[in-house]
Amino acid sequence: MAEITLTASARRRVGSSVARRLRVAGKVPGVLYGHGIDPVALSVDARELRHVLSSKAGANVLVSLDLDGQSYLAIPKAVQRNALRQEIDHVDFQIVRRDERMSVEVPLVLTGEAEAVRLAGGAVEQSIFAIHVMAAVDAIPSSIPVDVSGLAVGGSIRVGDLPLPPGVEPEGDAELTILVAHGPAAEEEAAETGDAPADGSGEG
Repeated sequence: MAEITLTASARRRVGSSVARRLRVAGKVPGVLYGHGIDPVALSVDARELRHVLSSKAGANVLVSLDLDGQSYLAIPKAVQRNALRQEIDHVDFQIVRRDERMSVEVPLVLTGEAEAVRLAGGAVEQSIFAIHVMAAVDAIPSSIPVDVSGLAVGGSIRVGDLPLPPGVEPEGDAELTILVAHGPAAEEEAAETGDAPADGSGEG
């Protein structure tokens, strides 16, 4: 995975008032840490950071961070956003090496159409939208596809069913259910209550 270059500047002063002034100036405060270095307070251009995070690699993009003339290979480990404005308030960069493996959260993307579920009048209910995986730094997937095209009513897909790329391993419970295909609501309610569906075929 190729990295994207991002320029950063070290900050000598920290604090909420300093952070507010940086945001007004179009900067995002952050910190760089990892691999034995003392944490370094820094700032990056807000527009450039948004461009980096909107790349195909998504939130797990590799960044070549140019900090006052010194380059660090890093990954945006934590991105804090303002709940109202949806602007980035703070970013943590973790220094990494290409030969190391790390735990990251990767989003799940549904693919295909559950034709059997649709024709039966049912629906697919998704409860898990991202999973944690262990992967080499340069092989972290931007997303993991979840193919629902073969799903029938009553079927489900678990974490252990996902076709992960080579070298990518799921963390946690492989039996964790990602999504379930439900049947028509009227039939489910009838099964629970023991009543027949109101289809006009009952006796008068």
